[in-house]
Amino acid sequence: MIIQQITKDILVAIADARMHGTMYVTINAISSYLAGILGVLHARKLGLRWHNAIIPVVVERLTTGYIMSVVLWVENGFQPGTIASAPVAYPYIPILAFLVAKLLRTSWKEVWDAVMPVPLMMFVGARVACTVAGCCYGYPCSWGIYNVNLGIYVFPIQLVEALATVLILVAVYRREKRHNFVPDGRNVPIILISYGTIRFFLEFFHDNEKIIFGCASTSVHCLIMIAMGLIALWIIRKTEQIEGGAPCADIP
Repeated sequence: MIIQQITKDILVAIADARMHGTMYVTINAISSYLAGILGVLHARKLGLRWHNAIIPVVVERLTTGYIMSVVLWVENGFQPGTIASAPVAYPYIPILAFLVAKLLRTSWKEVWDAVMPVPLMMFVGARVACTVAGCCYGYPCSWGIYNVNLGIYVFPIQLVEALATVLILVAVYRREKRHNFVPDGRNVPIILISYGTIRFFLEFFHDNEKIIFGCASTSVHCLIMIAMGLIALWIIRKTEQIEGGAPCADIP
């Protein structure tokens, strides 16, 4: 295929110039900054004041990496890990956002809706960076994308995950638009449950170490993600009942 060959030539050229590591860092850095900017603009769209929009997003951008490191440190038996996987931090972002909301003395539902899409925005660019660097790859596949580290074609799982993440973000935005961008906290359960479920199944296409029943360690974190999403949904519905609101029959 022509596209396949062109993609291979580009990736090989980047690798031959020893630029794939630099490209990886650069794309991730740009993605992080863009996610932060879009996150603040999105928070403003939800009606948050400037300081309530900026502070939670900045805190999320500065701490997600540390949360990931701590989780992986515990997972590795309190030994430093060498594999980075940002999604392992996702289940704990709502807890962080809740604490930030309390410090700002604002609605935790507003902060939940504002903060939760931000790491997914970053993840889209991160998966493109992984494709360039040749990490987080799928199984060998003749019609896949060329991996500069393995010297073979592999299933483009990174790009599939990026596309799936974009679709989730679009669905979240469309739901917000239908509800006139009135925050209700449901971005947390929607994102955790949908992303956790999709990522759980996509992990089977990753050529990585499996720990139990054909599942990788990230699959376990996906189950934690789903569980946290269900807990968040239960909290929202209980809060609505206490406040006298009409609890929704379903997530949408």
